[in-house]
Amino acid sequence: MKKLRAEFPHAVCFRHEDRMTHGIPDLSVTMDKRTSWWEVKYATPRFESPGIQELTLKRLGKTGYAYYIIFEDVPTGKTTYIVDPNDLATYRETAWTVKGFDYNAVVTFIARIHGRTT
Repeated sequence: MKKLRAEFPHAVCFRHEDRMTHGIPDLSVTMDKRTSWWEVKYATPRFESPGIQELTLKRLGKTGYAYYIIFEDVPTGKTTYIVDPNDLATYRETAWTVKGFDYNAVVTFIARIHGRTT
C-alpha cells in the first residue's frame, strides 16, 4: 500500500482485509476512471482461497479488473505471481511472474492495468 500510494498519490487505494467478511478482495485501486481489485496471498507453496473469494474475484474479473497477487516462498526461492482468477489452478504455468518479492514490479503491473506507466 505504501508503494501504491507513493506512486499514485492521485489514486484512491483501499485495504479491505476483514477477517469477519469473506469474499471481499484485500485491496482496490481506483484511478483514471478504472477500479482494479486485488487479493494477496502468501504461499509456502500452499495457500487457501475460500470458494466465495475465488467466485467473487472471477465475477469482478468478468466485469472489470481483478487479480490475485501471490508471493510464493519455497526452498528454491521466492517468486511473485499475478494471476487471473480463472487461472488460479494453473498459476505457475500461466501467470505473470517475477523472481523474488518484487513490489515495484507489482506496482508497474497495476499501473499498466490502469493505462499508465511508472
